[in-house]
Amino acid sequence: MNDRPNAVCGRTESASARWRTISVRCCALLALMFGLVLAPGSRCMAVSLQDFIAAYTGGDEAYEAAQIRLRAARDLTRKSWGVLPYPTLSLDFTAPRRSWVRNVAYAEYDSVLYRGWYENKWKAYDVSLTMRQPLPSGGTLTFTGRTVTDESEFAHVGFPSGVTIPRETGDEQFLTDFGIMLDQPLHGFWARDREAERARLRLLQAEVQFLMDSARSARDAIDLAFDCMVTRLDWEIARRDRSAAGIYERRAEADHAEGIISEEELIDARIEARSREIALIDAEGAFVAARQRVGSIGFDPDALQAEDLTIRSEIDTTISAVAEVPEVVKARCEVEIARMLLEENSRWRFVIPTVSLWYGMQGVGDDYREAGRNFDHNRWGGSLRFDMPLYEVNRGYDAALSRADLKAAEASYDNTVSISRRVMNQLAREVLALQATLALYEQKVNLIERSLVKRKAQLAEGVISEREYMETEKTYFETRKSMLETMRKVNLRWVDYLLRRGDNPIDVLTQMRRP
Repeated sequence: MNDRPNAVCGRTESASARWRTISVRCCALLALMFGLVLAPGSRCMAVSLQDFIAAYTGGDEAYEAAQIRLRAARDLTRKSWGVLPYPTLSLDFTAPRRSWVRNVAYAEYDSVLYRGWYENKWKAYDVSLTMRQPLPSGGTLTFTGRTVTDESEFAHVGFPSGVTIPRETGDEQFLTDFGIMLDQPLHGFWARDREAERARLRLLQAEVQFLMDSARSARDAIDLAFDCMVTRLDWEIARRDRSAAGIYERRAEADHAEGIISEEELIDARIEARSREIALIDAEGAFVAARQRVGSIGFDPDALQAEDLTIRSEIDTTISAVAEVPEVVKARCEVEIARMLLEENSRWRFVIPTVSLWYGMQGVGDDYREAGRNFDHNRWGGSLRFDMPLYEVNRGYDAALSRADLKAAEASYDNTVSISRRVMNQLAREVLALQATLALYEQKVNLIERSLVKRKAQLAEGVISEREYMETEKTYFETRKSMLETMRKVNLRWVDYLLRRGDNPIDVLTQMRRP
């Protein structure tokens, strides 16, 4: 790839050999220039910059992560607006549970009043199933089903044998209980509204952050595409510089052999040739790296086309509103969140009322059928509870920090608004100025291309030297590089303009249609 000159000290070339070398190099340079640079589409299908941006952003993991964060923020917002969370299901099985109770009792027998004790021993099997459903308002709805089976034994102590026991030994009782209970703190309705507002602000922040991530991904794609094209031109320029330095080195060797120049001048020529060779190696490395990055996306680096993405777009230089600028929206959300946090930390004491309502059905019998027939449907009730938190340690410190955060957020918001008002119209004017500059560079490139045709004919006729022709080529590549850099700037400024206008740059750039 590199045109390495003969750097052996004291060696010269004949005129015929030098002319053959010049001819071969001219043919190679012309083939490279017209085959790779001036007409890259002749070897493969051209790839537009829009297609490249769409492919790059489609495989950008950071952009994909931004999409995931946005979806998560939307899910969180929907939950705060009334989506029920998953309930909790509990199964409790206790078997057996043994108890013993002795009660004082009086009984009259044969005209005599006796004092004794009734003893009750029972064994219970208890199975309950409970489902607790958290509510968006902060309350809890509880459904409970319970089944209890009792096996009882009765006895009496201190009574004559003729005194009868109210219940016989060995009784079995079956109990079924179904209930529903609502426990709702009234403070939860206010907290729900605050949480919904906080979730809305977080979603808005996630949306503007997604726009900013979209702009970053689009900028990276544009930079990568133009890096590939610009480093190619840098490599071409470095090749011409290295060839020119080689010609000067060989001429210096011939002049030194004839005693025309000193040894110091010869050494300077060789140093210049080595420096140009190092620059060529660096340029080649940068070009290969850029080609590999473009190739990893699945595109042929030689097929990339430079494109001005603003050429079919309307630019309004009179826009002065900054309310939809992502930086302003994000700063405004931070102010609102800081204000809500200050309000929460400033509440020293407040009474929290809680309402509890319950309703249940219970059936008792010797078996589950009898218990089902004897259900009592009038078991309901309610309560009202008042809670008041006591003084909390460090609450004053937290409130002071919240006030400081609010002041900082307000100052940042004012500064962001001021900067956005200045930058918005400046971006639009800069895009228009870069478009005008780009048009001039395109005209200059066309002029130099026509000049190259003439210089080629002059080189074939021997009117100009190879070095003079390579200088013209170098000028062409440098002008083309300046044109590409200007095109890169106008595209990047256009992305910034779309972002500050509140549009998704990737959507706008990839959905543009050619006429």
